[in-house]
Amino acid sequence: MITRIKNFIIDKTKNPKLIITLLLLAIVLGFLLFSNYGLYTRLKLQNQKIELKQKIKAEEKTHDSLKHEIYELKNDNTEIERVAREKYGMIKPGEKVFLIEGKKEK
Repeated sequence: MITRIKNFIIDKTKNPKLIITLLLLAIVLGFLLFSNYGLYTRLKLQNQKIELKQKIKAEEKTHDSLKHEIYELKNDNTEIERVAREKYGMIKPGEKVFLIEGKKEK
């Protein structure tokens, strides 16, 4: 039985058309999978596209919140006052500021 298989394989490897066909098939398959237009590159680019869309959505959210903050600062005096107090430590004339020290969170 083993000798029949060996003879079959030897007979098939002596056929040059079969060898050329298999070689061409391997080259075409390699090209379809790993070339610049291959399946591997397409999958990698698809993942990049998904990541970029996620980044775009995050940047759009940031943009919208900044637009809202700009609108508030242009149209609301209490918002301007809040920012001046929090960021710059400003106080109204006659106001007293009390600093409360607490435990710092880790």
